Amino acid sequence: MTPTRWPKPAFFRALRGDGEAGLALLDKAVQLNPMHPTWYYYDRGEALLALGRYQEAAASFSCLPRKGARQWARLAACHAFASDHGKALACVTEGRALEPDLTIAQIVRNMRMEREEDRERLRRGLELAGWDTAI
Repeated sequence: MTPTRWPKPAFFRALRGDGEAGLALLDKAVQLNPMHPTWYYYDRGEALLALGRYQEAAASFSCLPRKGARQWARLAACHAFASDHGKALACVTEGRALEPDLTIAQIVRNMRMEREEDRERLRRGLELAGWDTAI
């Protein structure tokens, strides 16, 4: 398998609840391809978020050159869990500016994570960040 094909199986491992195995494959892909596409950062951020490694997940999501509302939401949750409420609120503001009507329920409903605890983790993080109430 070529290095550029590794991230998707890694991402799928993380989605299915095996964040450690997914992260190991993602890190290997980055080692093999240091000029990797930027979408690797999203996949890596999802794996780290599922593992509860919020500061690392925030660093990964922050590397995305363009973020949609859902990427801002994940970044807000990571900052909220890391107790950086100023950054969390700034991310909420950015994400809500892109999709003002996007709710926590919609974000969680559209997640691809298979495990309920992973979906619940994001929901809690978004509540902490004030996604539905801050603006």
